[in-house]
Amino acid sequence: MDDIRYNFLETLDHLPCEVIRTLWTVQGLELQGARGEAAVNEARHLQALVRQHIRRLEWQRAELKELAGVAERYSAHVRAQRAGREAPQPQLKIRISLKRSRLEAKQGAARAGDDEARYCFCGDVSYGRMVACDNSRCPHEWFHYGCVGLAAAPAANARWFCSERCRRQARR
Repeated sequence: MDDIRYNFLETLDHLPCEVIRTLWTVQGLELQGARGEAAVNEARHLQALVRQHIRRLEWQRAELKELAGVAERYSAHVRAQRAGREAPQPQLKIRISLKRSRLEAKQGAARAGDDEARYCFCGDVSYGRMVACDNSRCPHEWFHYGCVGLAAAPAANARWFCSERCRRQARR
């Protein structure tokens, strides 16, 4: 191409001014065309890069949506587990056995004389603080505070029964 340019310059001396001006314009346009082709090629390359970047972003968006779905399912699972743990547990029914062991009953009997009256579930003699059952037909009538689980005397105007059986008998 350099040879053509040199040839072009050499021919300029022999051509009229109008033709020279037109040739210069044509040569400028060819250079601009080459630059335009380079610009078009550059634009095509940039377009390909943008498309590639868009595909990558769309893939990342899909990944994030999937992760958000997983996170939502996990948090729902955790909430369900917490709700299961926080649900009120059924109340435990506690029954206290007020019967003393046979050994304790024998020891109590050994302490007391045979002529003394026996009271309470334990079958022991009267000692310490005791409470009376309000059922007039109660077989034991009097009970040791410790044997029936009392720490203080029941209210004076409240009725106290040693068992549910005595409470039912007293209602009749």
